[in-house]
Amino acid sequence: MRVTIVLLSIFFMQLNALNALECKQSIQPLQSNLTESVSELNISYNRDRKTTSLAITKDGKETAIPLVDDGIKNMKILSQVEGVSWHKIIGTKGPKGRCGPSRVEDYKITECIQDDNGQTIAYVERRYSDPNTAKEIVVLRGKEGKPYDSATSLTFSDDGKRWAYKALLGNKLFPVIDGKESPVQQEVDLDCCGEGGHWFEIFSFEQFTFSPDGKHVAFVQTVPEHAVVLDNDVILDASKMYFVSGLQFSPDGSLLTFVAKPQWDSSDRLVMVDRTEGPRLQIISDVIFLDNRAVRYYGYSAQQKNIQEITVRCQ
Repeated sequence: MRVTIVLLSIFFMQLNALNALECKQSIQPLQSNLTESVSELNISYNRDRKTTSLAITKDGKETAIPLVDDGIKNMKILSQVEGVSWHKIIGTKGPKGRCGPSRVEDYKITECIQDDNGQTIAYVERRYSDPNTAKEIVVLRGKEGKPYDSATSLTFSDDGKRWAYKALLGNKLFPVIDGKESPVQQEVDLDCCGEGGHWFEIFSFEQFTFSPDGKHVAFVQTVPEHAVVLDNDVILDASKMYFVSGLQFSPDGSLLTFVAKPQWDSSDRLVMVDRTEGPRLQIISDVIFLDNRAVRYYGYSAQQKNIQEITVRCQ
C-alpha cells in the first residue's frame, strides 16, 4: 500500500521527536535581466565580516554584486561539536597508513573508518565460508556485529558516538542504526533481470545524517518511492520528487532541511525547511543555517530571470 502526500506544505505535520514550528519565508531579488542560467555563485566576506558580495560566473565572466549585511555575517556552519572526527575509507589504505586489522587481506575490507590519529574506529570485513559464499560484518572498536549478505554506507555521527549502515539479509534491505535493525525495510527482487536480480534496490537507504546533538538520524529511501525518514518514521513521501539530497540539521537538531528535484526533466530544485516548501529555482549555493531557527540560500529563477536570496525563519 502506498500513501502519497500531495501537499508538500504539510511536511513534518507529525514531527515525532522534533517540534513543529511555524516558518516564514522571504525572497529578495538580487539582480534582474539575466538571460542565461548562472553556472556558479561564490559568497565572499570582507575582514570585518559585515558585508558580502556575490560573485556570479556567467559565460566565463565574473560579476560581483555587493550586498548590505543583515545578519549574513553569521552565515557559517555551526554544527561542529567537540569529539572524534572521522574519515571514510574504501578498502584499507588510509591517509595515515593501513585501515583495519593487519591480519585481514586488503580485498576483504570493503569500508573503514579512521579518526584523525589514524586509529581504526570501525570497518566492514567480508568473510568467505567458501569461494562463492560470503558474509559481511561490521566490526566496531573490536566488537563484531551480526553477519549480513551485504553491509555498506557505514556512517558516524560528528562525535563518533552513533553509527549507521545499511544491510542486506536474504531479500530484505534495511538500515542498521547503533547496532539495531530498523523497522523501515524493503524487499530486494533477487530473481529478476539476470544473475543476482536487479540490484537497483540496493541503492536505497542512503545519506545517513545525524543531528549535531546526536539525538536524531535521518536518511533517504529511494526505492520503491522517494521518502525522507527521520528516527525510523517516514516523515515525507516524496514520490513526486527525484534526487532528494542535502539532508542537514540545525545546530540544535530542531530543524531538518533537504533539497529535492520536483520534476525529472527540469534543472530546478526546491528546498524544504520544516513545513515550508521553497520556490523552484536553480539552487546555486549551499543551504546555510544562520542560527538554530533560520536558513539562507541563493537560486536563479529562469522565469523571472533573476538571482534570488531566500531566507526562512522558523518560530
